[in-house]
Parts: sequence; C-alpha cells; structure tokens
Amino acid sequence: MNSKESSPELSFKNIDINNLIDTILKFIYDLNGKIYFDKFHIKITFANNDAATTGLMLGLGFSICGAIVPIIKQNFCIKNELIVLDADFNKSDTVVYIDLIAHTRLILILFVIIYYIPHALKIYGDLKTDKN
Repeated sequence: MNSKESSPELSFKNIDINNLIDTILKFIYDLNGKIYFDKFHIKITFANNDAATTGLMLGLGFSICGAIVPIIKQNFCIKNELIVLDADFNKSDTVVYIDLIAHTRLILILFVIIYYIPHALKIYGDLKTDKN
C-alpha cells in the first residue's frame, strides 16, 4: 500500500440486514436508561452515480430511520434532536454527519459494549470488500 492509507471500501452486498437491525435494536435496548443525550444530530446526504440507486438509498434510509428513531426516543432522554435525510443527485459519494453529546456513568455501559464488540466486528467484516 502507498504512504496514504485509504479506508476500506464498504459494501452492503454481503450483509444480513435482518441480523444488522436485530443487533442494533438489542444494543439500544441494553443501553436503556444508561445514556442521556444532550445533543443528537444526524445528517445523511445520500448520493450515487445512478439517480435510481440514490432514490432507493434514500427510501431505505427513511424506512430504517422510521423504525429505529421511535425506539431511540422511547428508551433515551434526548434534549436536542435533529435527524435529516437528504439526497444529492449530482454527487457520487454519500456523506454522513453525526454530532452527539451524551453523558453516562462508564461502568454502566462498559459490559454492554464489551458484549457487543464481537457482533460489531462481524458486521464490519461483512461490510468490507476487496478492491480487486
């Protein structure tokens, strides 16, 4: 590899979406009452070279957001929330902006995080693809 380390290319082709959503929801439920958000801002601008794919990505984003956001609101205290999903049909790269300010007692979530590390590594391994 050259001196500039590039991040691996990620693809959702090999991922089990049911397992991904199940893991996210279980993680959220396990953190119930342990994290308090002062700021919860997420902005995703979907983009792809193909306009139809961009539209599908936006629709998938809205459906995932529609399923997960009510659960997050139900399980966490959030003071300032902003979630924006948008599409840019003139660009080719999706942009994700996440700005979170949260507070907790570390010992309360340490065991939850340790439990989910193998799950996160498996999902990340499914997302990685070779550039060959």
